[in-house]
Amino acid sequence: MNLQNPNIKVYSPLEFKDIICKYNPMLLKNESNNPLQLFEFIFNSIHKELNENKNKNYPYEEEVEETNWIDKLKYEKNRFNYENKSIIIDLFYGIQANEKYCLNCRITNYIFKHYNFLTLPIIQKK
Repeated sequence: MNLQNPNIKVYSPLEFKDIICKYNPMLLKNESNNPLQLFEFIFNSIHKELNENKNKNYPYEEEVEETNWIDKLKYEKNRFNYENKSIIIDLFYGIQANEKYCLNCRITNYIFKHYNFLTLPIIQKK
């Protein structure tokens, strides 16, 4: 019960999780990464509802041909932001750029990955 306003229903964390699991039964499993999956599901659901560019594809079909990774990164960021516009994307998403160079064929490939959570190791000192 809400002490300031008894007419407002208050949900416990367990009740909240049960409601969310009705929409995504995969979250019912009690795994160690379950909270991360729960937050990701909530953020993605909010983004889908708030996305201002639903069903819009980036107007440029061809990816930039330059080998400059900065130009490719700009293209990928513009494409992603054009198709996904919401406060969730603005606040919680980033892009990771990886460069792979083949020593045999001497070709450089750029791989861009969008993320909304960074999982970082926790180093404990004894």
